[in-house]
Amino acid sequence: MERAIVISKGTELVPAGRALPADQHPVAVFLANLSPGSRRTMHQALNAIAEMMGAPDASAVDWSRLRYQHVVAIRARLAEEYKPATVNKMLSALRGVARACWRLGLMEAEDYQRVADVEGVRGETLPAGRRISAGELLHVPYQRRRML
Repeated sequence: MERAIVISKGTELVPAGRALPADQHPVAVFLANLSPGSRRTMHQALNAIAEMMGAPDASAVDWSRLRYQHVVAIRARLAEEYKPATVNKMLSALRGVARACWRLGLMEAEDYQRVADVEGVRGETLPAGRRISAGELLHVPYQRRRML
């Protein structure tokens, strides 16, 4: 069973029935400034984050109430489930929506700076491959062996 990120009472990020027009919704504004390929990728990332918070999708979240502690909790949860590059892409989408909130006047500059200040995840993923036995290595022509 998936567990939702718990948000303290009074800072509900998934409001009941609050809808903004598209030109005022931070997700729509953020996505409108991206290329079509990036738009799809970032929209998927925001939807995944929204689902972690118990929302049906990114449009159901009141991103203007996003605060530092929320992003830290989201980052920790993402790091448990995804590789570092994916987590950092998703955090980039989150920062982009926070920037749209600030530009639309929905979030104070100080709150935006704190959200944007959350660091990405460090780490690396080893490339896919397989272990090569000594016997296989001996059968590689001499010139190719020098490159390995």
